[in-house]
Amino acid sequence: MSMNAVLQLDNSLMRQIEDSESILIITVYFNDALFNEGGDSLYKNAAQVIGTTIFPEITELNGSFKFYYYKQENSTDVCAFWNYSVNEDGIIRGHWKKESEPTQLSPVSLCESKNTSHIAILEAESNVTSDLEDILNSNLTARKRLEQVATITTNVPNKLSPVDIYLIAKILDLSSEEADKEELVLATRIVSKLFHVPRSVLRASQVSYFATDRILHSIDEMAKVIDSVDGDPIVQDNFVVAVYDLKATNVSGLLMENCGTTQCNISTLENTVNLTQLAENENLETAIALSDSLLSQIQQSEGSPKLVTTVFFSDVLFNEVVEGQRNVSMICGLLLPGLEEPLNGSVFLMYNTPSEVDYNSCAYWNYNVTGGDQMVGGVWKEDADPITKKRFAICQFDHTTHFALLLANGNNSLSDADKYRILDIMTDINCMLSLIGILGILLTAALFERWRRNTGNQILVNFVVAISIKIVMLYVSVAVYSEHVADVGCSVTGAILHYAILSEFCWMLIIAILQFKRFVEVLGGPPKYILLKACICGWVFPVLPVTLILLVDADNYSEGQMGLCYPSGLGLYLGIWLPLIIIITINFVIFIFIIYNVFHKKTETRDLVNHEILFQWRLALLLFSMLGLTWLFGFLGLINGATIFIYLFCFTSTLQGFIMFLFFIVFNKSTRFLYAQAIKMWLYTKGYKMQPSIVRGIEEDRVHPDRQSTTGISEEVLPEQDMTRN
Repeated sequence: MSMNAVLQLDNSLMRQIEDSESILIITVYFNDALFNEGGDSLYKNAAQVIGTTIFPEITELNGSFKFYYYKQENSTDVCAFWNYSVNEDGIIRGHWKKESEPTQLSPVSLCESKNTSHIAILEAESNVTSDLEDILNSNLTARKRLEQVATITTNVPNKLSPVDIYLIAKILDLSSEEADKEELVLATRIVSKLFHVPRSVLRASQVSYFATDRILHSIDEMAKVIDSVDGDPIVQDNFVVAVYDLKATNVSGLLMENCGTTQCNISTLENTVNLTQLAENENLETAIALSDSLLSQIQQSEGSPKLVTTVFFSDVLFNEVVEGQRNVSMICGLLLPGLEEPLNGSVFLMYNTPSEVDYNSCAYWNYNVTGGDQMVGGVWKEDADPITKKRFAICQFDHTTHFALLLANGNNSLSDADKYRILDIMTDINCMLSLIGILGILLTAALFERWRRNTGNQILVNFVVAISIKIVMLYVSVAVYSEHVADVGCSVTGAILHYAILSEFCWMLIIAILQFKRFVEVLGGPPKYILLKACICGWVFPVLPVTLILLVDADNYSEGQMGLCYPSGLGLYLGIWLPLIIIITINFVIFIFIIYNVFHKKTETRDLVNHEILFQWRLALLLFSMLGLTWLFGFLGLINGATIFIYLFCFTSTLQGFIMFLFFIVFNKSTRFLYAQAIKMWLYTKGYKMQPSIVRGIEEDRVHPDRQSTTGISEEVLPEQDMTRN
């Protein structure tokens, strides 16, 4: 290979040599015959070896040597110096030690050094892919295979291709079958070096071969089967593995404190974990904690469960096969080998987050590399919103895998942050409007005895009371949950919220049935004891599922994953989703019947015929809200994740109280008449002059207080009053 070399000293180094009255000795070797590392080497000398010696020796150089190498091929790998020493004990064998990456100034490669030694520019001796294939197909022991892979990943991480990453994953998988702690240490060293591989290479390998997912799986398998458990974590740059015998120790979690860029101080949690106290730790960055109920399950299990934790300082091995990349926290993997049954408790992860970030979400890495042709590339699955304690975001999970906090302030997550922020603001504003509307309805009932005597209006009052309890308890539940993750207070607030939600839907069902009798079954007689029956259905029936959950599992409400005190597990499915789905299904069928009859048949109405279409659409809008059909948007949002359905659900379901206020109070002529008459009466008693006709009307109202009747649940929707006229 034709090549020339140039040695240059910068001005500061030249002045230092002159001032110290030293001499510079330069030696040039035209090949590397005298520089023999021994054994297999990944590098070969690509140019002349230039030696520099300063005599007398200068301990610390103020400048640097610059070596310019001219070459035709752009295959340079590293700048290196010959590292050896001669002392009283003899000569320590020399080897090429990487000093830096060369600066490419085509056709020149520049190496800079502050060492007085023998400098050379090295390039790869062999084809990495071929070497990895040979290792994979060899009869070497697992340890020998991993040692050779560790050497490759240490020396040429920037030269690895997507195929090379796949071969490394296969070697790790093969070695996991006969792994011991020594093999696990070598595997962690390999993983640590993969953090220096270009992200584009790792992503391409994942897209084509699921390679990074295979690496995650292999490390987990190695950690699960090792026999030696001495409690000392294996700490590498950017990566940590720790294994603990949970029955032989009191370990209940792991702490990462005083974290730098690539390492943290690792310590264990023992016995009962108090998350509130952990949040007081100013040095804490990340914590993994097992709940008391999970620790109890582990101690009572028949096997010998171990706690296997892996900590990744970045997400380079977590590559979603989608455009863009999430911005995530430190990633913590958790396994409990030896515990065969489902978890009876929770796993808590605490993340130290910037105070200004309020829209993060808890997530886990969902992947499958053991399914043969059915392998699934990993994706982040959002599990729940975190709760907040001081500057910490706390995630709660009821399964084991790799967990992280998806940060909403990353370059690719700004839209998520905006979405959550808009949803939060929309919910807060609409809930406030609903409470104001409900207060308007209750004020009307308090002011006008004539209005509240109507049975339909009495049903309306009960309905809005249930809605107001639900809204208030939603905010109370979030506050209690954030302060007390698992205590009696959370169970109480969760039970009240559960009761309010069921009560609200029971009143929706009552209104739906009454509207069916009003618009569809028009020939039936008025129901007897309608208010008593409605109160039993609306206020008594919801007590049953709440009581059952409290009797079976009182802690069920404090184990939810929605960031508030709420039913979880079987209690959520049977106590919330089952009755809601049944009621919404019934209400939807009734809604279809009513709309069909109203749109296809002559409907009793006080409006003029040409206003009938307006009446029909007003009725459809009001019934859609009152019967809880806005939850259909929520179900659609859960099924396909479409943002538009989430927005529609959040907007319409939280505005229910305000919509009823508009229809039943503001748009209702009879109710407006009551307010108008009350204002006129007040002005009349204050001595304001009024027209004689108005005065006569006021006097007649005093004599005949029931002269103006009012309708129940609006002029269009009459749950009881209009039925009594049939």
